[in-house]
Amino acid sequence: MPIEGSIMMFWARPGSDIISRLEKAYANGEQAPLHEVNDIIARQLADEPIPTLDAASDAVLASPMHFDVRYGTKVLSRTLTLPEGAEICLLVFPYNGGDLNEEDFALDQFHRAGETVEFPTLLVKVPPKLSEVELEAIRAVPADQVGINIGEASCCPAVTALVLIAVALATHAGIWQEIGDQMNNVRLTESQIARLGPMASAQELVAVRREIFEAHGV
Repeated sequence: MPIEGSIMMFWARPGSDIISRLEKAYANGEQAPLHEVNDIIARQLADEPIPTLDAASDAVLASPMHFDVRYGTKVLSRTLTLPEGAEICLLVFPYNGGDLNEEDFALDQFHRAGETVEFPTLLVKVPPKLSEVELEAIRAVPADQVGINIGEASCCPAVTALVLIAVALATHAGIWQEIGDQMNNVRLTESQIARLGPMASAQELVAVRREIFEAHGV
């Protein structure tokens, strides 16, 4: 389910049509493909034991390609791949609703010798509902510093297999609604914004959302 105040990143196995169907689903408000992804991730959890850190690291090394995610020069997550047998993975980044330049998102790919594989990816931006004073604060962020409007992923950046498991556990346990409710309650008052100033307020709106993801292991 879409989480307000986040940017959701999906990546899938080459040749799969799940990313194109997800893109269409988000564009048209279709629910069936979103439920399908939840079911796929839950099945992946049921089919595979939770790996140790060493096993997850081995999975990254065995993959034909792993990648880092950047916004400009800011690294959002490192050493991501698609674990063996997985069809799709999901990672969430905290987002305060401010301006971002789509062309500044980048994947730095690292291929094993002789490999050319690429994972189809999709970024879904889900802005939060903001008060007028919060909107004024994030609109005051200079254009060359809008990278503060998105935060790093809270999951362990070096172990993609555990990213898969963390998301699967969250899906399986039905806590996305709880996360969404907490995200919707993130607020800065007018006095807080006046004390912090626009830049620090924008950063705080990201930091609090990241803490919510972190608290739920997502």
